Amino acid sequence: MSRLLFSFFVLLLAWRPCFSQTVLSLDDCLRLATGAKSQVDVARQQLAATGQGVRQAAADFLPQARLLNAYNYNSPLQGTQDQFSFVAANGIREYVSQFTVAQEFDVSGRLRAELDRAKAERQAGTVRVRLAERDLKLAVKRTYYEVLRDQHQLKALQDVLLEAEAFGKRAAALEKGGEVGRLDVARARVQVAAAEQAVQTAALELRRAEHELLSFWTTDMEWRLTLDDLFAKPLPVPEDQAGAASAAGRPELGLFDAARLGFKAEARKARANLLPQPSVVLQYGIDSLRWTGHDRGYAAFMNLTVPVFDWGKALAAQKQANLQADQVDTQRAIAERGFARELADARAALRTQFDQVSTAEQEVKNAAESLRLAKLRYEAGEGSALEVVDSQSALARAQVNYFTAIRDYFAARAEMEVATGR
Repeated sequence: MSRLLFSFFVLLLAWRPCFSQTVLSLDDCLRLATGAKSQVDVARQQLAATGQGVRQAAADFLPQARLLNAYNYNSPLQGTQDQFSFVAANGIREYVSQFTVAQEFDVSGRLRAELDRAKAERQAGTVRVRLAERDLKLAVKRTYYEVLRDQHQLKALQDVLLEAEAFGKRAAALEKGGEVGRLDVARARVQVAAAEQAVQTAALELRRAEHELLSFWTTDMEWRLTLDDLFAKPLPVPEDQAGAASAAGRPELGLFDAARLGFKAEARKARANLLPQPSVVLQYGIDSLRWTGHDRGYAAFMNLTVPVFDWGKALAAQKQANLQADQVDTQRAIAERGFARELADARAALRTQFDQVSTAEQEVKNAAESLRLAKLRYEAGEGSALEVVDSQSALARAQVNYFTAIRDYFAARAEMEVATGR
């Protein structure tokens, strides 16, 4: 289903005349990003590879069968034609065609340890897929909010530029009538130039943010994005999660669990080298000096390998793996404290950013009122052009701060989801 949705959005993007009228929501961008090739696919491929590792480890429990065919020639002794020169060989000519079945009995637990190790790697691969999906979604969200912020910032600065141009024209008209001096006109022109530079910079930042967002699913950077404007909607109020939120759901903790399981499996595998290991080999076929079916037969070989002395190598390997497992436990404890701190920071940042939006909104209202009063005072001859110019600059800063505060609030919500493992 996800692939069909991705194909639909790709076709939609390929239709140039309608793309400019298509409004992409955050969910649309997330679907496009997750449907395109990304690090998520790399993690999934790695997970598939670990799955094959589990199959390989499980196959070791089954009998291993093979068909052996060989022809050996051994030169005869000098002076005789019926005695072979190498004693280790069975004759001058030896024909071998055998079906062999070998079965190892996992008495020592070595095969089970190898299977557990492979399962631990697969478990870690599953966690890495979750982490890759989470990181991709977080990056898309951040960029989405950045584009919205830059769009609003550009619009606000364009309005300030229009205001500065209108004031410049008014100051020029008053200067012609002899009501104000040339200093007012010069200040107005300086403000217009500064506003133009701010608009150009904001337009460049917007295109860069759009390019970053587009790069999540396409190589065509020429499209102009039309996004669902979350900033124009009422802000979602942060939930009171002082007692409910927990960092126990962080997927990173799963990596520690998988690593510990892997090291414990390595410890059991090392211990298996200290225990007897039996195996059975069955053969059926021909091992003869001539190629004839009458010489066929079968043989059975039962082996028991008993370790005697290895200079403590197996014990050292077992202790090493156990120490590494203990190290993982220590790292997990450290990480849990770090995750708890990140959760507390995210909760505090979410509430603070929400309050800052209200503060920034009030700042915009105050700056707009200050500009209105400064213009009235200037028209009445009671104020100076400097007051108007300063008020215009203050309004531009307030609007930029306002939309930045909204962007930071949405980003804080995304960070809160990460901190709680959602």
